Amino acid sequence: MCRHCGARLEPDVQEDVPASKPSRADLPAWQATALTMFEQGRVIDAIKACRAETGLGLKEAKEAVERLAAEHGLSDVVRRQQRTQTLGCMILAVVGVSLIASFVWLSIRG
Repeated sequence: MCRHCGARLEPDVQEDVPASKPSRADLPAWQATALTMFEQGRVIDAIKACRAETGLGLKEAKEAVERLAAEHGLSDVVRRQQRTQTLGCMILAVVGVSLIASFVWLSIRG
Protein backbone atom coordinates (compact mmCIF):
# COMPACT_ATOMS: atom_id res chain seq x y z
CA MET A 1 0.00 0.00 0.00
CA CYS A 2 1.16 3.45 -0.85
CA ARG A 3 1.64 5.39 2.40
CA HIS A 4 0.44 8.60 0.71
CA CYS A 5 -2.70 7.58 -1.18
CA GLY A 6 -3.47 4.03 -0.01
CA ALA A 7 -3.24 2.53 -3.49
CA ARG A 8 -2.30 -1.12 -3.74
CA LEU A 9 1.24 -1.51 -5.05
CA GLU A 10 1.48 -5.30 -5.53
CA PRO A 11 0.40 -6.66 -8.93
CA ASP A 12 -2.58 -8.97 -9.14
CA VAL A 13 -1.62 -12.62 -9.13
CA GLN A 14 -3.73 -13.23 -12.25
CA GLU A 15 -1.76 -10.64 -14.23
CA ASP A 16 1.44 -12.64 -13.76
CA VAL A 17 -0.04 -15.92 -15.03
CA PRO A 18 0.89 -16.44 -18.69
CA ALA A 19 -1.87 -17.35 -21.10
CA SER A 20 -1.87 -21.05 -21.91
CA LYS A 21 -1.32 -22.11 -25.48
CA PRO A 22 -4.40 -23.35 -27.30
CA SER A 23 -4.89 -27.08 -27.58
CA ARG A 24 -4.64 -28.61 -31.05
CA ALA A 25 -8.13 -30.01 -30.59
CA ASP A 26 -9.42 -26.43 -30.34
CA LEU A 27 -7.71 -25.32 -33.56
CA PRO A 28 -9.35 -25.20 -36.98
CA ALA A 29 -8.50 -28.27 -39.08
CA TRP A 30 -6.09 -26.44 -41.39
CA GLN A 31 -4.09 -25.12 -38.43
CA ALA A 32 -3.76 -28.59 -36.90
CA THR A 33 -2.70 -29.93 -40.31
CA ALA A 34 -0.22 -27.07 -40.77
CA LEU A 35 1.32 -27.79 -37.35
CA THR A 36 1.71 -31.47 -38.21
CA MET A 37 3.34 -30.57 -41.52
CA PHE A 38 5.59 -28.08 -39.75
CA GLU A 39 6.72 -30.74 -37.26
CA GLN A 40 7.54 -33.07 -40.17
CA GLY A 41 9.72 -30.39 -41.74
CA ARG A 42 7.20 -29.73 -44.52
CA VAL A 43 7.11 -25.98 -43.93
CA ILE A 44 6.28 -25.14 -47.55
CA ASP A 45 3.31 -27.54 -47.47
CA ALA A 46 2.12 -25.92 -44.23
CA ILE A 47 2.30 -22.49 -45.88
CA LYS A 48 0.41 -23.81 -48.92
CA ALA A 49 -2.32 -25.22 -46.65
CA CYS A 50 -2.61 -21.86 -44.90
CA ARG A 51 -2.85 -20.00 -48.22
CA ALA A 52 -5.45 -22.41 -49.61
CA GLU A 53 -7.68 -22.08 -46.57
CA THR A 54 -7.27 -18.40 -45.75
CA GLY A 55 -6.49 -16.79 -49.09
CA LEU A 56 -3.49 -14.98 -47.58
CA GLY A 57 -0.52 -13.93 -49.68
CA LEU A 58 2.75 -15.82 -49.50
CA LYS A 59 4.45 -13.51 -46.98
CA GLU A 60 1.39 -13.30 -44.72
CA ALA A 61 0.82 -17.07 -44.82
CA LYS A 62 4.50 -17.72 -43.97
CA GLU A 63 4.28 -15.33 -41.03
CA ALA A 64 0.98 -16.90 -39.88
CA VAL A 65 2.43 -20.43 -39.96
CA GLU A 66 5.60 -19.35 -38.15
CA ARG A 67 3.55 -17.53 -35.51
CA LEU A 68 1.31 -20.59 -35.07
CA ALA A 69 4.38 -22.82 -34.72
CA ALA A 70 5.95 -20.45 -32.19
CA GLU A 71 2.74 -20.44 -30.14
CA HIS A 72 3.01 -24.22 -29.96
CA GLY A 73 6.71 -24.32 -29.17
CA LEU A 74 7.87 -25.42 -32.61
CA SER A 75 10.09 -22.48 -33.53
CA ASP A 76 13.21 -24.62 -32.97
CA VAL A 77 12.16 -26.82 -35.90
CA VAL A 78 12.80 -23.97 -38.34
CA ARG A 79 16.19 -23.17 -36.82
CA ARG A 80 17.22 -26.84 -37.04
CA GLN A 81 16.14 -27.03 -40.69
CA GLN A 82 18.04 -23.87 -41.56
CA ARG A 83 21.19 -25.20 -39.86
CA THR A 84 20.85 -28.51 -41.72
CA GLN A 85 20.41 -26.74 -45.06
CA THR A 86 23.42 -24.52 -44.38
CA LEU A 87 25.54 -27.50 -43.39
CA GLY A 88 24.45 -29.37 -46.51
CA CYS A 89 25.41 -26.43 -48.73
CA MET A 90 28.78 -26.15 -47.04
CA ILE A 91 29.50 -29.85 -47.55
CA LEU A 92 28.46 -29.61 -51.19
CA ALA A 93 30.75 -26.61 -51.71
CA VAL A 94 33.73 -28.40 -50.11
CA VAL A 95 33.16 -31.52 -52.23
CA GLY A 96 32.81 -29.38 -55.37
CA VAL A 97 36.02 -27.46 -54.70
CA SER A 98 37.83 -30.72 -53.94
CA LEU A 99 36.71 -32.25 -57.23
CA ILE A 100 37.75 -29.18 -59.19
CA ALA A 101 41.13 -29.08 -57.44
CA SER A 102 41.65 -32.78 -58.19
CA PHE A 103 40.76 -32.26 -61.84
CA VAL A 104 43.15 -29.30 -62.14
CA TRP A 105 45.94 -31.20 -60.38
CA LEU A 106 45.48 -34.23 -62.66
CA SER A 107 45.37 -32.08 -65.79
CA ILE A 108 48.60 -30.29 -64.79
CA ARG A 109 50.40 -33.55 -63.99
CA GLY A 110 49.24 -35.42 -67.01
